[in-house]
Amino acid sequence: MPILERLLSWLRGPKLSDLNRKLEIVCRKLELESLRLDKQAKNNRVKAKKARLEGDEQAAKTYINHYLKFKNSILEIDSYRLGIEELLVDLKMNEAVSDVSKILGNLKYVINVVKNRIRIPDLTKTLEEIDKSMKHISGAKDLAENRILSITKTSQIQQEDVQKILNEIDQEIAVETEKSLPEPSSKISELEKEIEEMKESNV
Repeated sequence: MPILERLLSWLRGPKLSDLNRKLEIVCRKLELESLRLDKQAKNNRVKAKKARLEGDEQAAKTYINHYLKFKNSILEIDSYRLGIEELLVDLKMNEAVSDVSKILGNLKYVINVVKNRIRIPDLTKTLEEIDKSMKHISGAKDLAENRILSITKTSQIQQEDVQKILNEIDQEIAVETEKSLPEPSSKISELEKEIEEMKESNV
């Protein structure tokens, strides 16, 4: 069967709606993974702050490095998810076979990138099912490549990035310390005044 006829048959059957459903599941699982990593990132920042308060410079830097790694992973996952969601909207709104074919090609490209870069056991099976259902679709990357080019090149963590977060933590500590200091009591001033008056009366 020619490729175009196979595509038309595929689009008219239940496979397209099944693909939409599975892609929505993928997006939800990516979102949950992002939330999980965000929790771990915040936990590492809290530990870095505690180490900073205790004067443990090396531990603080270690925790900040982990914090930034989690943040980079979150950015990567969110970018993939948003890319898939955008293509999914395009897929639902377009009816022309040529447009749908191109969108599916871009989706296949993104799915393959996610499958190779994101290791989530619960997600792998769904991605493989999607990949199998799209086996007759040629992977296109003209559109998708532009959308995810920057995120596939996750930047390495620089020391200035670490120092920037440490400076932010230092500022937080300074503000919290200042707030915790007791304000001068008016009673103390009154007592000092009484002492001075007593001294003068004894002169």
